[in-house]
Amino acid sequence: MSNNKQNWLADELEVVSDCLYCGKSIQSGKTIKSEDWAFKVASGEWAHVECKYCGSLMLNPRPNESCIKKAYANYYTHGSKEIIVEKLKERVINSFITRLSKKYIDPSFKIGFLNSALVFLFSRKITISKDWLFLINSETKGKFIDIGCGSGRVVGLARDLGWDAIGLESDPKAIQSAATKKLNVIHGYANDISNFKNYFDCIYCSHVIEHIYNPVNFIKNAFDALKPGGIFILITPNANSSLRHYFGRYWRGLEAPRHIGIASKSALKKILSQNNFCVDDFSNGLLETAKESFGILVKELYGYKKQYSEEASKKILFNHMVIKNNQEDIIKFICTKNGF
Repeated sequence: MSNNKQNWLADELEVVSDCLYCGKSIQSGKTIKSEDWAFKVASGEWAHVECKYCGSLMLNPRPNESCIKKAYANYYTHGSKEIIVEKLKERVINSFITRLSKKYIDPSFKIGFLNSALVFLFSRKITISKDWLFLINSETKGKFIDIGCGSGRVVGLARDLGWDAIGLESDPKAIQSAATKKLNVIHGYANDISNFKNYFDCIYCSHVIEHIYNPVNFIKNAFDALKPGGIFILITPNANSSLRHYFGRYWRGLEAPRHIGIASKSALKKILSQNNFCVDDFSNGLLETAKESFGILVKELYGYKKQYSEEASKKILFNHMVIKNNQEDIIKFICTKNGF
């Protein structure tokens, strides 16, 4: 990762007056100041304002749409070096799904004995989330799109499971990476979904909506792009999670200035319902960002790097009553378009 920090001129920033999710004024909301802890691209201090009406968080001021790309100079979709452990983990999970779905998921361990041994060895640690189980078990595997797909991890999974799968991605380097895996990933932005009407059977959108300048309009476009009865899988940080309150400015989910509007679960569910989606909430995983948040806190306060295991994170959070007051850190919805 380079140290090329980006600065914003006054005319590249804009002030936000209303909440992106409920539309009410944020002028008297509580402010949470943070920095670009994750990628160290955007210099200086940033502020999210909490909407006192719905609990969502708005970056204010924020980079305008014409210059926000500067904040993605070192973003993870650029195909940074994959470490051996992560590659091994992907193969183990794919091997597990291969056995579960009886369809070969690339890359997996092709040697039968090795496949069986590794799946048996790690089976207790492997959890297949409900969104992936939907992709595996769906009887009708029609047209699928992953919006903001990066280098195409889920596009490849959907394709190998039998979906007619494409990905939409704005990062040219990520698209190049997807091409090396022979995945159908096209260049575009989230709002390009408005070009489709009653077309997709499944729209997958993981950790994207918090980057969008008009998330309500995006949800409406996603609804229009789905066939009646189609599925919209939506995953995003929860502005009202226990971890956000515990870590404050060091919460990984803030990710200023890329996360310009972070929804609370109640606000997002209300918008989806108002737009004729039936919402199945499978939110879980309080610890999904805990390890990263602990790492940020220790590095910024004490000046050294420390990797926290999931067990260590769980123990600390339990001792501080965070787990007992659990509000899931990541919102996970499977939304069905009501047919008419």
